[in-house]
Amino acid sequence: MNIEVILIFLRGIPTWAVIIPLLFCSVLLLAVAIERIVFFHRIDIDYSAVVSANDFPINPVTEIIIRSKQFREKNSSGYSNIIILYSEKAVRQMEKFIGTVSTIATVAPMIGLLGTVTGFMKSFNALASQNSTSGLLASGITEALLTTALGLLVAIPAIVFHNYLVSKSAFFIKEIEYVANFLSEEGK
Repeated sequence: MNIEVILIFLRGIPTWAVIIPLLFCSVLLLAVAIERIVFFHRIDIDYSAVVSANDFPINPVTEIIIRSKQFREKNSSGYSNIIILYSEKAVRQMEKFIGTVSTIATVAPMIGLLGTVTGFMKSFNALASQNSTSGLLASGITEALLTTALGLLVAIPAIVFHNYLVSKSAFFIKEIEYVANFLSEEGK
């Protein structure tokens, strides 16, 4: 393919074609952040209530049921499978949207960089043309800096929020593993 065709294509990318995906990423990030903050806040409240009422993160009613000989006799064969099933379901709920936030954190600066490249290409094209005006040059540089800034404004909070999600999920996943192991041992 001719290099001139590629250059014409890249110079022809309008600014809005870079800004709209960045705006979409920022709205998606905000929606995920609100949902996950509410989700973890509810868990924190429930978890605090259980832990403050007991010395361990297992509800006493659950412990009584597990210790019951009748419960173990009725459910001995599928007991471990039930624990594994519910544990895996809880882990999936904890890890929900971590991949989405990670993707936004990775893609947003790349989209911003694409805008930077196309903006500078427009600026250099304006310099190279015989009808060069300072307005075309400034417009290309403005586009480059604007898209770079927007990409970073989306990516930086996404990285911070990703780390929050990973640490919050890891804490509760360890608690889930503790409870699952406890219940598995008690069910034997």
